[in-house]
Amino acid sequence: MSEWFCMRVKITCHLPVAFLFAILFCGSIATAELPPAPALPELTSELRQQALLKLDADDYHTRAEAQQLLEQGGIETAQALPKYAATASIEGKVRAEKVLEQITLKLVQTQADEQIKKVQQVTQDFRQADFDLFGPRLDEFQTTYATLMERASARRLIRLNAVIDFEKANKPIEGISNTQFAIDLPELVYLGADFTGQEEDLQHISKILLTSEMQLGNRRGIYHIGNCPIPIERLRDLAAGVPGVAVEHRSSARMGISGPVSTSYSEETDWKIQTVQPGTSAKYAGLQTQDTIVRLDGKLVGNFKSFTVDLEPYQPGDRLTLDIQRDYAKSKIVELELDDKKQCGIEVDADFKRFVLIKSVTKDSAAERAGLSSMYRIDRVNGLPLFRPEDYAHLMTLIQDEETIKLTVRPLEAVEVQMRGWVGPYR
Repeated sequence: MSEWFCMRVKITCHLPVAFLFAILFCGSIATAELPPAPALPELTSELRQQALLKLDADDYHTRAEAQQLLEQGGIETAQALPKYAATASIEGKVRAEKVLEQITLKLVQTQADEQIKKVQQVTQDFRQADFDLFGPRLDEFQTTYATLMERASARRLIRLNAVIDFEKANKPIEGISNTQFAIDLPELVYLGADFTGQEEDLQHISKILLTSEMQLGNRRGIYHIGNCPIPIERLRDLAAGVPGVAVEHRSSARMGISGPVSTSYSEETDWKIQTVQPGTSAKYAGLQTQDTIVRLDGKLVGNFKSFTVDLEPYQPGDRLTLDIQRDYAKSKIVELELDDKKQCGIEVDADFKRFVLIKSVTKDSAAERAGLSSMYRIDRVNGLPLFRPEDYAHLMTLIQDEETIKLTVRPLEAVEVQMRGWVGPYR
């Protein structure tokens, strides 16, 4: 044995046990993955068959004990039930259906997502075996535990790298209580380039969005982000079966605000930020509801719909600058002397139609000396309100006999935003 090996063994053996444990523990954290769902106990084939035969026994207690035993089984027990139910008595069929319900609940509660998919197929087999008997009973079961089932679908989507936004709402738990409970309902589903789901997994999207139809209506949506592997046409086909759900494509970067819906890209009505989603680019940058976005990196912003298009080229991690007007920005009145041409050195932006915005200020003019710049909007001239750039030009023609004018202005504010992603590491 080499001297080097003996020395390595000797040194290692003198390491404290706690230190060795820490090394092993840290190593497990570094390679940690989502733990698998806990395994459910399963009955042996022989025990399962004996219990199925006893579901139709003459003795009541024997039938009840057989049902209780079968309820301890897992997916293999569930898959054996439809064949039994096809020839069983009415009571045997009902008991078999109750066993299926209990196994389904165990699978959902233990997050056994792969087995849940299999048991859903078993449920369909039950319906086909005797629809008149099993159809209403299974419908009642699905209604009673709809919230639990929806959570299982949401959990499945999240494990496939989908992102889900939830909205708080009041909802009764049907079949249990008429009392309104405050719960989180799925509102928006985001699928990005890292979504690993397959065609069969898309059913979970419609399931979770159907549960919030009454409370959230047309606020629900599916976002196709960046290079999502699922074709957007497929998502639109899916949404066609879920009333009120919109499907939109977005670039990988997310601003995280909402605004009024515009009927066209050219509509130039003024708009303000309606909501700022938590954990987004806008929230971290300090944007607030009722803020008015005027420019994006120096480019004029039209309506909200066109603003979302202007954001398309940006990627997560990019920085941009927004010129905004805060809702609480205080107005001030500045008095300016007019020159020989009855001008004060202000050029308003004729391309901006939402309100009157200063485009530029002439050097050494009265406006520059008063501190005005392109970071101001003009609300009034000599007390008269302005709504469009044309209003400013018109009022300036009416003051030819004046030596000074009074402008009511409000300042804009430049805000830097670092874009975050809808999904993935930049979210």
